[in-house]
This record gives sequence, C-alpha cells and structure tokens, in this order.
Amino acid sequence: RRSSSPPAQPPPPPSTPPHPPPPPPPDPPAAPPPTSPPPTPPPAPPPSPPPNDCLAYAQGEGSSFVLCTGTTAAGVARHMRRVDLRNHNLMSSAFDGVDMRGANLDNADLRGSTLYDTNLAGASLRGARLAKVKLARANLRGADFTGAELLEADFTAAVFTDAVFRRALMRRVSIKHIHEGARAIFD
Repeated sequence: RRSSSPPAQPPPPPSTPPHPPPPPPPDPPAAPPPTSPPPTPPPAPPPSPPPNDCLAYAQGEGSSFVLCTGTTAAGVARHMRRVDLRNHNLMSSAFDGVDMRGANLDNADLRGSTLYDTNLAGASLRGARLAKVKLARANLRGADFTGAELLEADFTAAVFTDAVFRRALMRRVSIKHIHEGARAIFD
C-alpha cells in the first residue's frame, strides 16, 4: 500500500546569510532657516582727491601757480580742481592757465591777481575780494561770485554762461568781447 503523501518538494536552497538592505538615500540638505537679508553696508565715502602738490605754491601774497598746468614727467595731471583756498590771502598771485574747476575761493583775497585763461567752471568765489583782477578769457561757466568785490576787474572774452553775480560789487569792470554768457545772473 502506498501511502498517499504529498508530492516531494525540492530541497531548500543552501542557506546564505541574508544581505542587509541597501542604505536609504541621504536626505536632501535642509534649507537654511529663513533669515532677514544681511544689513546693507553704509555707502562708501566719496574718494578724496589725490594730494595736490600745487598747494605748496600757496605762499600767501604774490604766489605763482602757473606751474600747475599740464602733466608732470611721471604723467600726473597738474591742476587745482576742487582745491579749498577759502579765506586765503593770495593778493597779486598768478593763476594763469590753471584748471580750478570746482575750487572753493570763498572770502579769499585775490586783489590784483591774474587768472588769464583760467578754468573756474563751477568754482565758488562767494565774498571773494577780486579788485583789479584779470580774468581775460577765463571760463566762469557756473561760477558763483555772490557778494564778491570786483572793482576794476577785467573780464575780456570770459565765458559767463550760468555764472552768478548776485549782490556782487562791480564798478569800472571791463566786460567786452563776450561770446558765451547765457543765463548769467547779475542782480
């Protein structure tokens, strides 16, 4: 008699140690916590102009600045732009051909000085003493002569465009051969 037994099952495969499951993928980097934007740094101060060796010529009355034109042997431009000569006594000084754009000459004493062909565009000469000054062919575009004393000043062929002469004392002044003078204020 045969017993009815269930059919034989194949033998189990040889036992192998189970492999550990692969590690889970790394978590994505966490987003940084929300922060406020970094503080805005204060604005940088405006660059200061390079030292002006022309100021060494400011020796008081009778100074000569005529060497403050052109360039040095090293190629450095020589000028007196934005120079501050407020309240200086520079009577009878020579500024011929010097670039003095934006200079501050408020209350300076320049009586008897020569400023032939000088560029004084945007300069401030408020309250300056300029009696008998020679400003022939000077560029005075936008210069401010408010309250200045200009007795017997010579402005032959000067550029007056946008210049301001409010309350300026102007007697026996020579103003001739003017080609540019729009919007100049004389009151």
